Amino acid sequence: MNAVIDTNVWISGLINRNGMPARVLDAYRDLRFTVVTSEPLLEELVEVLRRPKIVRKYGVTAEDVQALQELLRRHAVFVPIHHTVCVCRDPDDNVVIETAERGQAQLLVSGDADLWEAEEVQAYLRDQRIHVLTPKEFVNKIGILG
Repeated sequence: MNAVIDTNVWISGLINRNGMPARVLDAYRDLRFTVVTSEPLLEELVEVLRRPKIVRKYGVTAEDVQALQELLRRHAVFVPIHHTVCVCRDPDDNVVIETAERGQAQLLVSGDADLWEAEEVQAYLRDQRIHVLTPKEFVNKIGILG
């Protein structure tokens, strides 16, 4: 199963080890699914995790960031992005959508309501046969609860 995991899920998984995003991260560490990603998504992830506020407030270390980055570089499928998708009000969300489309991902996992509430975004994703799931829905789908 191929899935794009939105940056917000990776970040939540690192800073809160008790939530559903942490279970997504753990399942990926166990290689229970294939991640489809892109350089812009990885760059955003690293940039956010290195922000002084994130480091101070949540104790994310350089080693945490490097370990996740190496895991993704080693096992994820990277796709090129050309910034041609423009269906969402947030340009960062357009990159997530384009990554899923170009990588032929079946699933897009996100905590961002813009991706599962905006009707024009949902219609576009339906046309691409991409299903948007919350982290909890994804955890349920791949059977990693409890």
